[in-house]
Amino acid sequence: MNWEKHASNLGDKCQRTFGEDISYTPKDAALIAGMRGIFEPAFEMIDAGGEVGVATIKPVFWFRKADLSVNGIAKPAKGDMITARGLTYSVEQVEPDGYEEFRVVCYEVD
Repeated sequence: MNWEKHASNLGDKCQRTFGEDISYTPKDAALIAGMRGIFEPAFEMIDAGGEVGVATIKPVFWFRKADLSVNGIAKPAKGDMITARGLTYSVEQVEPDGYEEFRVVCYEVD
């Protein structure tokens, strides 16, 4: 079994174990209810690009590419909306992991 298959199997198990149902609304499409994503409400983002490192806390969602494509989403996009735990978030940044998942950095919408 190759590395990609192992990563896919692990991602699937993580989504089933730690994922929760969320609502996802792409910028230019209708609401998708009941999608699964792993939600981290306080993920520490570290920017060490300059002389002094900067850390911020942001909400982050993890999505499997397969789960997105089943719902007609090729890739999350800036401005898409996600509702989880009664709060709404806007997608700010999308980071593919190079294998099977996207890390989606968000901010809470008032």
